[in-house]
Amino acid sequence: MDFATYLGIGVLHQVGTVLFVAVVVHALPGLGGWSGQQVLFLTSFRLLVHALYIPFFDNIRLLPELLRTGELDALLLRPSSVYLQVTTQTVNTNGFGDLAVAGVLFGYAQHAAGLRWDPTRIAACAVLLLCGVVIEGAVQTILATGAFWLGHASDVSKVADEILNNFANYPLSLFGDVTRVLLTFVLPVAMLAYYPSAALLSGAGRPGLAEVTAGAVLCASLSAGVAVALWRTGVRRYQSAGG
Repeated sequence: MDFATYLGIGVLHQVGTVLFVAVVVHALPGLGGWSGQQVLFLTSFRLLVHALYIPFFDNIRLLPELLRTGELDALLLRPSSVYLQVTTQTVNTNGFGDLAVAGVLFGYAQHAAGLRWDPTRIAACAVLLLCGVVIEGAVQTILATGAFWLGHASDVSKVADEILNNFANYPLSLFGDVTRVLLTFVLPVAMLAYYPSAALLSGAGRPGLAEVTAGAVLCASLSAGVAVALWRTGVRRYQSAGG
């Protein structure tokens, strides 16, 4: 497919997500104590994180296929980072469509939600977006490295995508206590958009911006550390087994 087709796919994917959330918000006003404008901002933040994630980490999904075809062997022989080679295998042009829609939606949503910007909030937003990209990249890397042991992990990545799509676009307050704990401390979906959006919107009873920013940095650091450790262990295991 050509560039325009991939771009269109990215646009359609993002628009589809927005329309689905809009339908849910319309059917259930006051969703989890959030107004429609606030849920739209949360969704736009999530989509922007994902759009920024695509050019840096999305190709990690190719690892199971590279292992299956033996192409990873050739990458191991080259004098450069294997991880970097895997994540730069192809240019995901549909990501440009994702980014265009996410950027426009974010611009509209922050205005509709009445977000008031100042230097501190702008800096915190940038850090929270960066942390979200790192967290999503780390989670996908952790799941992809399962291919070193299981031989095929694409289905696991698909399950992760479903979890992100089903939970990351909505207020955490919609879910039960056990689910909230799981989405915060086990699979840190809530750190991708919910906590950052709640802090940026700064409503009553919501977490503070400084605390959430610090938590996001910690979560991103821990997630990246686990991902790096598993990746290195998996590569060593693959090499010791003779590919």
